[in-house]
Amino acid sequence: EGPKDPDAGLKPPDPDRKSTERREAPSLGLLLLIDASSSMTGQNLRLAQVAAVKAAEVLNAEDRLGVVAFNEGATEVIPMAPADDLPFIRDQISRIQAEGGTDFRAALEAAREVFAAERLQVKHCILLSDGKSAPGRVLTLVRELVKEGVTISTVGVGFQHDVKMLSDIAAEGRGKYQGAPDVTEVPQIFTVEAERIVQQSGARRRGDPPRTPPAPERGAPQPPERSPTAPPAAPDPEVAPPRRKTVPLRRAWPAAYLKGVRPESTPGPFAQHKAEARADAWLALKTEAGEAAFAHRYAGFGRIAASAAPFDGPSAGPLAEWDDYANFLAQTVRFLIPAERPERFLVDVTCDGREIRLRVRDLEESPEPPAGYAVEIRDERGRLLPLAVERLDAGFYRATAPPDDPAALADVRVAARGEPGEGRGAAPLGPHFEIEGRGADLAGLKRWAAALGGEVRATPPDGVDVVPDAHERRVDAPPPWLPWLLAALALDLALKRFRPGEFPATTRGARDGVGRAR
Repeated sequence: EGPKDPDAGLKPPDPDRKSTERREAPSLGLLLLIDASSSMTGQNLRLAQVAAVKAAEVLNAEDRLGVVAFNEGATEVIPMAPADDLPFIRDQISRIQAEGGTDFRAALEAAREVFAAERLQVKHCILLSDGKSAPGRVLTLVRELVKEGVTISTVGVGFQHDVKMLSDIAAEGRGKYQGAPDVTEVPQIFTVEAERIVQQSGARRRGDPPRTPPAPERGAPQPPERSPTAPPAAPDPEVAPPRRKTVPLRRAWPAAYLKGVRPESTPGPFAQHKAEARADAWLALKTEAGEAAFAHRYAGFGRIAASAAPFDGPSAGPLAEWDDYANFLAQTVRFLIPAERPERFLVDVTCDGREIRLRVRDLEESPEPPAGYAVEIRDERGRLLPLAVERLDAGFYRATAPPDDPAALADVRVAARGEPGEGRGAAPLGPHFEIEGRGADLAGLKRWAAALGGEVRATPPDGVDVVPDAHERRVDAPPPWLPWLLAALALDLALKRFRPGEFPATTRGARDGVGRAR
């Protein structure tokens, strides 16, 4: 009922951990670092702009927001200022254009300059990118920013972003990394991350009252003091038998799978395992006492969830009858399963005759397993070819199609054993052995010819002149009577022209029976 994988997002609690006092409604500054390289052109950039506005809508009007667009350099789109003018924020963000390459250092150096001029209690960055950057001094800059009180979260868009680099930036920056293979998730991720920072820091949301309440006017009546109430009487054990105690659940940080879910509406399970959320995990549910109950984290393109509270069995108790139980589980499953399989591997396929050679490159740059990758080869009809795949070297494989197999295409699929992600590649196979080795099947052709009443000749017959690229033009001869008809018509026309009195034209009077004098 508890997490079987200790690395899934929860860990045993630290008995020496001391609770720290949280300041009430601290001042918050949120800086959005938006990748504006050429790879962000189109839908990626449009949804990143929507996401930036969604994050601004979470902040209180007195808190501060800044936006920096970066490629090889950095441009301050919105200087750090109060997040009260949403129309201005939308207008400025909509002007971001995508061009150039990607350099995380430019974004982080711009963040240092922005926060150096601000006196804020909470300083947080959200860095969004769909590409890769040269490592350089990136992690060094992140550590320096953390020493200056700045935390950094990262969002990776699509399947081509640098998972390792963005994960390392978030880990070193004491933030959260979130992958978005489906780019339409980006606005929701920004909203959730902004709400998490507001909730974790104790800052205020938009619409909350001002940070310092106004002092009461002099002479204003003061509310009367409440008289102490007597403690409630203990229940009579004979009248109210003791009930089994439950563990109430509460919402910790906002998450996509908690949309429409009300954890406070359930009494909770009868028991739960003692656990604590990892530093890189996203805590979604907690107990009333603040202990971790449900969390998730990202592992490459995959997502892992862990629960310290049982969701079935006798210990689940009232939790199994929770009204939002089915909705919560269904949304969690949709969150964990990506919309499509990520293209993790680049597969280069070449065929020399019936021999198939593969070159595989892992986009995550993880070391190749000792046993190699799982390779599956199918033909043009989707039929699995029973081939023995030989591993030549790291990333190089070879297989040979049988000479009598009719396959004409090698459709290759490569996957990591026990890990998410795959890659595809294809190439045409060499000719079939009957054509490549011994030419046409004359015996078979003769049988077909005999059945159809013809014959097969290995060479063209004598007397047949085959002219390549010759075109025949057919012209039909006129009928033999046509010249005589044309001559008679010409003679009739000549007689009527030169001797009209003797060959009068037919008139209306002649047709009516009236004679004409000559």
